[in-house]
This record gives sequence, structure tokens and C-alpha cells, in this order.
Amino acid sequence: FTVDDKGQMLYKRKPIEKISLDNEEIFSDKTELLLNNIPVHILNTLQAIENQSSNKMLKGLDGQNKVFLNLGLTKDTKLKTAFGDGELGLGNRGRYNAAPVIFSLHGKLKMGFIGNYNSIGNGIDWRQANEIKSAVEKLASSFLMNDYPLSLINNFENKWYIKNQQWDNRFQINRALGEHLKSKTEITYLKDKQVQKTTYNSSLYTNNEFINRIDSNANIYKPQIFGIKQTFSIKT
Repeated sequence: FTVDDKGQMLYKRKPIEKISLDNEEIFSDKTELLLNNIPVHILNTLQAIENQSSNKMLKGLDGQNKVFLNLGLTKDTKLKTAFGDGELGLGNRGRYNAAPVIFSLHGKLKMGFIGNYNSIGNGIDWRQANEIKSAVEKLASSFLMNDYPLSLINNFENKWYIKNQQWDNRFQINRALGEHLKSKTEITYLKDKQVQKTTYNSSLYTNNEFINRIDSNANIYKPQIFGIKQTFSIKT
């Protein structure tokens, strides 16, 4: 293992794409967070797994050759620990940003919470909505009328022209129900209030002359998503 100048862990010069705890994925893509905050004394083994893929059915076959890292924890059933990270910022014009992250390990029970509360214009958009929805939900929503009334500007940060009040809460619980049965519960709740005022200038030709027209709009977009996903896995 090596660490590059950006703090990213590498194995045989390949970046670690995911980190699991005892073969269980709890926000496994948050590699930097896990590497910087997990207590050393609870670790028993480090296992680098090569030739992996984002699609479990295609690992070693699709040429991605990703490297995942599994952190083997001590086998003490009385193990109790919690760790995390956080960020807090305040600014003018009512701007704020808070991002708490907490992981808890209690014997066979593993929990994780990632939150983000901000008014800096990040906001909830169709990308976050698709991230939470399952394949079936995405297919069903494709037949519905989706409306994103806010005007976006390419290559220009949203925070300069959109004011929002975003609450993003993601909670995951992994529990071993037996020697071969495991349970994973994922709870997600997102909501936002995005306010935007726009002004459009247009020039119209009336066969005789050009006249200027100004259209002003005030949009309030309030997306809200709540999801619960329960998964049971049986090891045979």
C-alpha cells in the first residue's frame, strides 16, 4: 500500500475504489473518510481484492480491474466504538453548510449516518433523485411528467444564482441475524426549497420595428424524497 500526494490510498499503484467493513458495505465509496477516521485498534486485517467491478456480476470480466479494500475487524463481540467527521461553515446572505458523518460499530451491529444541510446553492436535482431510486422506480418515473423549473447555467456554479435550504439525511444499518443471514436497512430523506428569480430579455420584430420584451419569473422548487430499502442476504 502507498499514499499519494492527495491522500488517496493506492495498492500496486491502483486507487482503492471501495472500502468495506468485515465484507459489509457501509457508505463504502467514502474511502477518504474511512481511511482518515477509523480507529486503528479495532482493525485485525487489511485485505486488498483485485479485479473488481462496480457490477458484482461482472467482477474480473469487464476490464475495470478495480481494487476494493476490506477491513477485517477484531472478533471481540463486545467491541463498541464510534467515529466520524464533520464540517461546518457560516457566511453572509444567510449562507450555511453543515455536514456531519458518524459511524458506529457495536458487536454485530454496524451503523452509518451521513448528513448535509446547506443553503449554498447545491440543492437536490435529478442526479440525486436517480441515485436514490431503484431501477424499477427509474423506469416508472420515466413515464411521468418530470418538471425541473429552475434555469441552470453550464459551467457556472449554482451557488451564485440559486438559494436553497437543503436537508440530506442518509442512514444505514447492517446487522447479522445469524451465521448465514444478514440484514441491511437504508433510510434516505431529502428535502429542499430552492428559490430563483429570472429575467429574460428578448427582441421582437413587428414588421415595422423591433421592440424589447422583458419577462420576469419567480420560481420556488420544493423537491422531497423519502425512501426505505430493506435487503436480506443469505450466505450459502
